[in-house]
Amino acid sequence: MTSSRSAEMRKGPGASPAQKCAGRMASVLEDCAVPLPPETWEEIRAHLRLSPREFEIALCAMVGHSRKQTAKLLRISPATVASYTERVYRKLGIASKGALATALFRAYWEKEPKEGT
Repeated sequence: MTSSRSAEMRKGPGASPAQKCAGRMASVLEDCAVPLPPETWEEIRAHLRLSPREFEIALCAMVGHSRKQTAKLLRISPATVASYTERVYRKLGIASKGALATALFRAYWEKEPKEGT
């Protein structure tokens, strides 16, 4: 099954909120050709202790979506996007999209088992 097909299945009417979130994240990541499976992103989200919605906002910001683009994609207001963005930055102790990308990639490397351990 292709990733876009599995993403569509997660967006269907019988999908749980978590499955819909995973589907939206997969769509954002497919648009940007990020070569990690959704399960890996879920591990990173848990490592950073972000809620699913906070993580969606973080991914959209990381790939360069504006507040307006993110709001349209997630079907929320730009003000809500701004609020979540501030919350993510506060939780991660950062102040920019560049620092956000660094934090996400650092979380990826920290979650990976080290060789020889």
